Amino acid sequence: MKKLGIFGGTFNPIHKGHIEMINGFAGGLSLDKVILIPTFIPPHKSCEGIIPFECRYEMCRIAAQKNPAIELNDIEKKRGGASYTYDTLSFLQKEYPDYKLYLLTGADMFLIFDTWYKYKEILQSVVLCTIARGAQNKRLLADFSKNLAPFGQTVICDFNVTDISSTQIRDMVKKGLPIDDFVDKNVESYIKEKNLYR
Repeated sequence: MKKLGIFGGTFNPIHKGHIEMINGFAGGLSLDKVILIPTFIPPHKSCEGIIPFECRYEMCRIAAQKNPAIELNDIEKKRGGASYTYDTLSFLQKEYPDYKLYLLTGADMFLIFDTWYKYKEILQSVVLCTIARGAQNKRLLADFSKNLAPFGQTVICDFNVTDISSTQIRDMVKKGLPIDDFVDKNVESYIKEKNLYR
């Protein structure tokens, strides 16, 4: 059976760390492709400071365009309302019946996974994957994964990712600092052109 990675997020903006995560998961888990899904309305975050979906989607398109393993999907915009992963996965299972689904998350989201809407049902339909950052973080993730084990399979991967957050990038833009080390140069051009995060 082929393997499909699912990587959702606000991507406000998408940065090199996100792309490195996708590549790391794709290589480490032998994924055939990864669906990149920008959130329409994030259920876990305040919407304050989140730029319109169309801008975030376009930055994702720019960042992913040279990577044949990544497929961009606007399902959460089409569906409207809060973007619950359970609903998105239900749709993807029908769209990709020949694939085993791997839900890719950062460590911070993994550690609050038991607060997600219908998390037990999600774990019955996907392999939940995350990435460790250092030995201490890996122990924390391993301990937490024991709580999820009765409901489904989890995988903790270990590879290097640029240590940056979208929040830090937005702050840098506000301060007029260069962000070319952390985002694709064409994403940086788009942010400047549209005067985002100022």
